[in-house]
Amino acid sequence: MGITIGIDPIIFRVGGFALGWYSLVVMLAAATGITVALKVGAERGFKKDEVLNLMSWVLIAALVGARLFHVVDRWDYYAQNLSQIFMLWHGGLAIWGGVTGVLVTVVVYAHLKGLPIWRLLDVMALALLSGQIVGRIACVINGDEAGKVTSLPWGFIYTNPDSPLPLESLRNVPTHPYAVYEMIWNGLTLLFLWRMRKRVKVEGQLFLYYGALYSMARFFLTYVRVQKEYAFGLQQAQWIALLMMAVALVMGLYLLRKTPQRR
Repeated sequence: MGITIGIDPIIFRVGGFALGWYSLVVMLAAATGITVALKVGAERGFKKDEVLNLMSWVLIAALVGARLFHVVDRWDYYAQNLSQIFMLWHGGLAIWGGVTGVLVTVVVYAHLKGLPIWRLLDVMALALLSGQIVGRIACVINGDEAGKVTSLPWGFIYTNPDSPLPLESLRNVPTHPYAVYEMIWNGLTLLFLWRMRKRVKVEGQLFLYYGALYSMARFFLTYVRVQKEYAFGLQQAQWIALLMMAVALVMGLYLLRKTPQRR
């Protein structure tokens, strides 16, 4: 029982050029994030040029950070296949690396341009979530984020021999659709933040909501993923999630104490 997915990761080839589903979806995710950032940025009082200039750097930083985290996490493989480090169309982007790249870029950009950091991070929270939801479609097609074997009727069965599964043993067997689980959680989180975006009184609150809620999802949903354990039975993503939840809590308390009650 399960849902069979036999889609070729490559849409078409022309000579030496190949367009993959992963590349196409990542571009759609970037366009979605930019669209949301422009709308929320305008509501927050930022000029269109300010948002577009920031997003051009954010996209580069997110891509580099996400790939770097992925390569480091699976260095045992890439150490033997150095040429594949830059083959992004095969999949392999770690969300935590992308978030880290975005965070650093926003802080530096805001400092250089004299813009309010926390307000910019609130804009990025909604843009990031929107991009992540769309981006996970690539994982559904490719299977690079396939979960553990399951007997549930909605398990995904990847049959294409070129699907970049985490383990070859996961091919032709039903696996947890981890990417779909995360898309559902992120969709609910986006709805919550979208409704709260005009109600919050403290700048930075939306971004901390995002950090806490996404970290919570990654911690629990990672139990159905196939990744190596680092310590105490927890995977890398779970340790990062715990760290992010702690940081969000501390920063949330700091902002509440810093902000006058009348605001």
